[in-house]
Amino acid sequence: MIKNFEEITAELTAVEVELLEVLKEHLLLHDETRPCKAYEIVNVVNGYCELHNIPYRLHESRLRKMVNALRSTGTLPVIATAKGYFVSYNKQIIADQIDSLCQRANSIASCASGLQIFL
Repeated sequence: MIKNFEEITAELTAVEVELLEVLKEHLLLHDETRPCKAYEIVNVVNGYCELHNIPYRLHESRLRKMVNALRSTGTLPVIATAKGYFVSYNKQIIADQIDSLCQRANSIASCASGLQIFL
């Protein structure tokens, strides 16, 4: 859990863990030629919940947490770009995603260092 973002970054709930399979199945329908936007995925998962009377409502922030779970456990190579999410087993595309994640992590670390000045 991340300080100041506890609700968003809390561990996955039991329902979210079950919904990982729905998310995975949907993501597998999309490759780099046909990525899907976050709002589309949210609509699919929420539609599934409605259809199956599951009292849950997915939001984009929790979608990111679920995608993180699929990636960090090595379950599925989910790629995210400005065009949307998709699955790829292409080594270059995966390497590019790793670079992107590392660049974002470095940017956040840089921000934290800059704020240290005020302490």
